[in-house]
Amino acid sequence: MELYIGQLETEVKKLVNSTSELKTNYKKLLSDHVELQLVQEQYENRDKQCVSTVVLNSTCLDSLQNGTKHLEMLYQTTQSKVNMLISNQDAQKQDFLALYNLTLNTKTELSTFKNEISNKLHLTEVVSNKTWTTQNSQIEHLSNKIDAQVQNLRSSFASGQRDLKAQLDKESEAVFVTACVDGNDGLNGGNIKFTKIKTQHGISSYTLTSQGQFTCQNSGLYLIVASLMSSTQNGEYQIVKDGSPLVHVRIAPSDSDYHTGTGSALTQLQYGQKVAIHANPGTFVRPGYSCVSIVKLK
Repeated sequence: MELYIGQLETEVKKLVNSTSELKTNYKKLLSDHVELQLVQEQYENRDKQCVSTVVLNSTCLDSLQNGTKHLEMLYQTTQSKVNMLISNQDAQKQDFLALYNLTLNTKTELSTFKNEISNKLHLTEVVSNKTWTTQNSQIEHLSNKIDAQVQNLRSSFASGQRDLKAQLDKESEAVFVTACVDGNDGLNGGNIKFTKIKTQHGISSYTLTSQGQFTCQNSGLYLIVASLMSSTQNGEYQIVKDGSPLVHVRIAPSDSDYHTGTGSALTQLQYGQKVAIHANPGTFVRPGYSCVSIVKLK
């Protein structure tokens, strides 16, 4: 009995081991089955690609067949044209020869024309250089002459400006003088000497005091005002410019009392012209009460 039980235990152990091996093998089979499924899917995908490729290749084959037919037609057309060209070869040779001869003649004529043009250009260049040299010399001479004239004009203009400025300054300068008869004795006719200068500006009073006449030193418009006192009956005087009377003034009527006669004159004076107050002969002029004023207005 014990032996039998021992055998049973041994068989059970063997069964247990076999079962374990079966489990292991089963797992391995499952794993192999999964791998087989993956491989099968890959082959199926490849089959699909192959089918697509076959369809595509079939389409390409049809296209190639059509292209081959088109090429055959083109070949036939080309062959016909070649035959036509071969048949017209002789005529084309004659045309080509004529064209070649025409080209040679044209080349010769072109060379001749080119030489003529080159000679004419050379001659033109020589003449042009000579003309340009002459014109350039003339232009340079004229330019120097113009420069000299411009320089002279500039110098003349500058000198004229200086002279004009000096003249304007001189003419715009204020000129005036007031002078009276001085001394204990009056005058009896002739140019009156105004020896007592009351005020003056811009002039020399020498001739007015020594000679009894005003000499213009700045050209312009002048106002002359004279006021003389006298007791001489019918006493009279004149404002005189360069010896010619401008104004006549009656001082006193018929009585012997003192009277004052005032006269004025407006005149344009140039440099060097003279103005004087001239009393008639016998006319007494009272000192201290007889004066003259001369002023340059512009």
